[in-house]
Amino acid sequence: MNLSGHYFTYDGKSSTPFGLKFMHLDTERFKKLSADIEYQTSYKKGAREHVINGTKFTDTPLEFEVEFISENPIEEMSARKIKRWLFNKPDFAKLYADMHHDDTYERINGVMKRTYIKCVFYSPEEIRFAAGLFGWKAKCLISSPMAIQDEIEMKFSDFTNDIVVPVDTDLSGYVYPLITIHMKTGSSDVSIINKADQSRQFKIVDLNSASKIFIDNEVGTIVDSDGTSWYGNLYNRQFFRLMPGNNPLTINGNIASLTIAWSNSRWIV
Repeated sequence: MNLSGHYFTYDGKSSTPFGLKFMHLDTERFKKLSADIEYQTSYKKGAREHVINGTKFTDTPLEFEVEFISENPIEEMSARKIKRWLFNKPDFAKLYADMHHDDTYERINGVMKRTYIKCVFYSPEEIRFAAGLFGWKAKCLISSPMAIQDEIEMKFSDFTNDIVVPVDTDLSGYVYPLITIHMKTGSSDVSIINKADQSRQFKIVDLNSASKIFIDNEVGTIVDSDGTSWYGNLYNRQFFRLMPGNNPLTINGNIASLTIAWSNSRWIV
């Protein structure tokens, strides 16, 4: 994401009307590509080498300093609006680069997608010169270990042959998508077999007729449009996951349509 020296959009609002840009007077340009990875290893005496048993991102979130600078002095009324908009939010919000300098645009299935980070800005300090207030220095805390691409959604209604879901993520691990299943009349078991994941099967037994089922595979919930949980119908307690690359899926069941939505991870810079 190319933020340095440019306007930006945060929490749905552009910095352009305020004349604010990310600049570096007392800070350095952010250079980390992602959060740190922790490797779990063991030593094989016979082979005289370490082997990797697993990886995880560090539990400490990414944090760095930023500066918001205006070329002209900022009036008091504008300063109040900016501070209310930017600082000490109760939850993470999306930060995009300015559209005119955004190098993350990708066209996927005919739709333009951009990359963002979810972050909060806190502990602001004023930057003043003789002519008045010109901006703030603050800390930026990021919610995820990498940047996130706008959500991709694919809808299918023909399951005669395998469907293919292409996942172009920069993260080497699993991707846990959101799935919406719209059933036809007549109850049935529903299964999704991912041939890219050693034919791992996700299966819900005895789904109701004409039900709309919402599955959050990352959180681990299965509910219908009435809010009723179907977790007890999950076979083997295995939720669905996607692999980086093409995922050929075999779909079985009395399904009218199936929608899969996910977000690719991207390097931050």
